[in-house]
Parts: sequence; structure tokens; C-alpha cells
Amino acid sequence: MQKVILTLMLLFCAAGWKAAAQSFDLLPQQQQKKSKKKDTERLAQLLDANDVKGMAALLKEEPDLVHANSFQFKTASGVKRSVPLFYETVLRALDGETPPEMCQVVTDAGCDLDVVYDGYTPIYVVMDYVATHPKSQCANAVKVMKAFDSRKDFDANKRYRSELPPLNYLMRRNYDFLHGKFNADFIPDEVLQIMISHGASVTSYTEDGASLMTYAIDTDNKYLQTYFIEKGVNLRHNDAQGNDAVHQAIERGDLALLKKMISSGGVSIDINSFHNDTKKIAAYPDLYNYLATVCSQKAENYEDLVLFRKRFDDKKGMVQNKYERLAQSELNKCEKFADVVNVANRYPDLTKLTDVKKAAVYRRDYNRLNGILQTVLSVARSANLNSPLEHDSFVSEFITTYSKTYSYDPENKVSVAYRIQTFYDVHRGVEFRDNYIYYGRNSGFFVELLDLDNPYFKMDLAKEHRAMLEKAISTAKYNSDHDFANYFSAAAPVLERKLNTFINSVNRQIEQYNSEVRDYNAKLARNKAAADARRAQEEAKKEHDKRIRDAVDKDLSTIGITYKTSEWEKGWADRFFMTADHKSTYYMDVEYSDGSKGCIIKYPQTDYYLPSRGKGFFIDDTYTTLYDAIAAEYFFQFDVTRSKGSK
Repeated sequence: MQKVILTLMLLFCAAGWKAAAQSFDLLPQQQQKKSKKKDTERLAQLLDANDVKGMAALLKEEPDLVHANSFQFKTASGVKRSVPLFYETVLRALDGETPPEMCQVVTDAGCDLDVVYDGYTPIYVVMDYVATHPKSQCANAVKVMKAFDSRKDFDANKRYRSELPPLNYLMRRNYDFLHGKFNADFIPDEVLQIMISHGASVTSYTEDGASLMTYAIDTDNKYLQTYFIEKGVNLRHNDAQGNDAVHQAIERGDLALLKKMISSGGVSIDINSFHNDTKKIAAYPDLYNYLATVCSQKAENYEDLVLFRKRFDDKKGMVQNKYERLAQSELNKCEKFADVVNVANRYPDLTKLTDVKKAAVYRRDYNRLNGILQTVLSVARSANLNSPLEHDSFVSEFITTYSKTYSYDPENKVSVAYRIQTFYDVHRGVEFRDNYIYYGRNSGFFVELLDLDNPYFKMDLAKEHRAMLEKAISTAKYNSDHDFANYFSAAAPVLERKLNTFINSVNRQIEQYNSEVRDYNAKLARNKAAADARRAQEEAKKEHDKRIRDAVDKDLSTIGITYKTSEWEKGWADRFFMTADHKSTYYMDVEYSDGSKGCIIKYPQTDYYLPSRGKGFFIDDTYTTLYDAIAAEYFFQFDVTRSKGSK
């Protein structure tokens, strides 16, 4: 009993010591919480009192307090929230409730510049304020930005979550706030400078594609124009209307800005690099003349020269020499009259230049034609029908070019070409072979195999040759050209004999052709009759086989025999000890209604064998269909042993 009492006393003392220890440990924590709450209250008091010096002294004494929450409140839902010191300081400075120097004190103390509250960081709060307030109300905002500027770790391009980068956010917010435009009374220059100097990209655009340079031009801010160009802003970025900064500068008649853009190396001006209406640009004479000078100096090819003359109609003289030199260069390369006409169409206002070339090519072609005429006259005057003469296609080309296509014949030289063509017509008839073969028949192995060796007759060609001979005869008889008279007189009777011979030859070929057609049609009829007979035999065999099958089915049903088969199985060589060469063969087990069983083997060639007959594999045991094999298996056995006796 004494031992029990002693044990209880010891346990009671231990519990007391443990509770005391816990109470002792909690005391510093409670004191720490009270101290932290007191420090937070001190921060709030200093903010409320706008005590900049006091705040600086406190943060110097207690540096960690710069990360504390300075103000606590309850939301509508009753949740207790705290506002970070720097965030609260920025808000109050922008609203004029706290001197902006307070922001400088907090940033100097090393606060977190990217502290988050209510879905934003402090820089976005400043950007939103600047975007929606005129410059006259942004003095404190500029000072707050200078507080950011004093920190080397300020990253002006750092975005919060899915928000646009701060500078982009500023430009879009201001653009939307002013209903799709910029205004010189908004966004202080210092804010843009600070943002860009700390890494903000100068390629910041609104939703409509308006850039920082658009802002500088629209607000006529010369300082920012120069500043953005020096920072490498993209001067060729197009807005929603397809206009870039160069277009905007030209549209405003700002020659100084345009020259500044060009000297920066960011843009190059030529006739294709801007699409402003030059008639409107003419309202700014200095700019208009400058653009005309620069573009005329750079225009070298045909397209650029034509475009320059179109856009600067009153400045054509600036490129006239280039224009004429280019046209002359193209004319010098022309070989045919058609090429000259094409060049003339490209340079419609240089008719004097192109007409000279047209006349030169025309005379050159006539000289060639005249050479052909002399050759023809030499043959004609000899009256030798056996004299060889090459028919030059240039004669017909000359007629087509200068008479039919372009109607250009100032010296009436087309008549010479027609004269030569007339002689060619007669000479062609003289040289014609009157035994020309028009009849033929298709040949070749596959042609004969497929019965396509049908005869043919070139009737159109025969008609063409007859017309040619008749024209030659008419020309030889009735043409009055004195130089050709002797040749034509000798040719006329020869041509008439050729025509008669030709007609007789063609008639004989037509008779032969008609005979061949009759034979060919008879052959086709015979082939068709043979094919019909083969089909009739095949149908008769099918009908015969059907009658046999019907009889087998009737016999099977009469004696009550039915059968079932298993699925085809591959690899029966293992079962029947065959060689590997037979492993592509299949086998099928057959079971009949009387209990007997059999096996049918199928070879790759689709033959069916009956190994269950016990006679080996003989040709007599081969069947072409599975049905025949089953019937033979049951009815025509040769001592086949079944599971229930022999049949």
C-alpha cells in the first residue's frame, strides 16, 4: 500500500514539472507575437502620420520590418487580410495621402518590389494610375517611379502571372482609356525612360498594334521620338491598318523625323517601302521632293521605274534617262518582231524609240525573205521540175507576223512572201508521191492477242492531199506571174497525171480496205460464236454438277447422314510426320452423324486429299472442292476403317 501511494506521488510531481515547462516555453512565443503586433502598429502609425523620418529611423533600427504588413482589416466576408508595407505605401503616395518620399524610404530599406496584393504587384498599380491620369496629376507617380529606379534589381519587364509586361500594360491601358488613341497630355516621359532603362521592351504594342513610336508620333513628342529610335524601336511594325512608323511620319509631313529614322539605319526608303498617297504628300513640298529624290536614285529595274513615274507623275524627268536606257537595252536583245512589239507595249510613251527598232527588224526580215525569193526564181526560170528546193518556213512566219498578227507592212513586202508561197504550192505538188499508202492495219503481239488488229484508212489525209494537188494544178494553169510561167507550164500536165494516178491508187486502197473490214468483222463474229459456245458448255457443266450435288444431298438425307467439320488447322506436318515443305498445308477433321470420322487435307493449290483411306496419297484421292471430298470420304471408301466399324 505504501508503495502504491509513493508511486502516485511521483507521477503527480512529474506531471506538474511538465506543465510548468510547457508554460515556460510558451512565454517567449506569446511575447514575440505581442512584439510583432506592436511593430506592425508602429508602421501603421508612422504611415498614418506621414512621418518619413520616423519610418526611416524605424526601418534602420529594425530592417526586417520592411517586409511586414502595415495595416489589417476585415473583408466583407469577414476574412482578416493584411496589406504589405510597400504596396500600401505606393497606394497612399499615388492618392496623395502619403509623401512619395515614403516610397523612397521603403525601397531604400530593401523591400520586395514584386510583393503581391489583390492580384497585382506595385508596378502594375503605378502603370494603371499613369495610364488613367493626365501628366498634371502624375507628379507623385513620377517620384514613385524614381523610387523604383533607385533599385538596381528592378526588372521593368517582369510580368505578374498572365498579365502583359508592365510597359505593354501601360500602353494598352492608356490606349483603351482614351478610346483608341493617344494624347500628349498623358504618360510622363520620365516614366517611359525609367521603364526602358530597367529592361522594358520597346516593342510594346496596343491591341490595335499601335507602338511606342506611334505614341511618340501621335503626341508629337520629339524627345521620345529620338529616344525610342535610339533604343531600337521597330520602325517597320504595322498596326491594325497596316501602317508602320514610317508611314505615320510621312503622313504627318514630318521630314525631320523621317530623316532621323533613315539615319538610324532602322529603315530604308525606296519607291516600294511606303504606300502613302503621294498626292497628299505633295501638300508638304520639302518632304515630297525629298522622297522623290531618294526614290528616283534607287529605282533601277522596270517595275520600280514605272511605279515611280506613276506615283510621282510630275517628277518623271528624274528617271527619264534610266527609263530610256532600260528600254533601249531591252530592244537591243530583241530578235523577232514580236519581241519588239512586247517592249513597245511596256514602254508606250517611247514610240519614237520602239518605232526605229520595228523598222530595223522589218527590213532585216525582208532581206532574208528576198534571199529566199532569189532561190525560188532560180528554180522557176530553169523550168526543171527535178530541181531540189527547200521550203523555208520563214515565208509563212513573215506572212503571219506582218499581215495577220500585227498588220505592220509599211513597204508592202508581205506580197513578196505570198508570191513565194504560191510557187511553193506548185512545187509541193510536183514533189508529191502519188502512190502514198493510206490503208493499214494495227499489228503487234498484244494487238493480235486481243483481236485489235482492225484495218484503218487515213481518209482525212487523203482528202488533204487531193486538195493540195488540185490547188497546185489550178495555180500552175491560171497564175500570171511572168517569172514563174515556164516552170508552171511544165508542171501543169505532170500535176494532172499525178492527180489521176493518185485517185486511182486511193480507190484501189479503199476497195482493199473495205474487203479487210468485211474479213475483220467476220473474224469477230466467229470469235463471238466460239466464246458463246464456250459459255454454253460451262453453263451446261455447272448444271450437270448441280444435278450431281443435288443427288448426293438427296442420298445423304435419305440415309440420315449429316456431317460437321472443325476449323482448318495449320501445321499438320507434325501430326502426319511430313517434311517442312508441307507446313503451308491445312487439315480438317470431319465427323458424320453415324459417328464415323475422317480427315481432309487442303494443299496450297486448293486440292483436297483423303488420307484416312489408308491408301496413301494418290492422284485418284484428289478432289477440287470440299463438298466432293466429303461425299467421296463417305460413299466411295476403299477399306476405310472408321471408329464404329467399316462402311
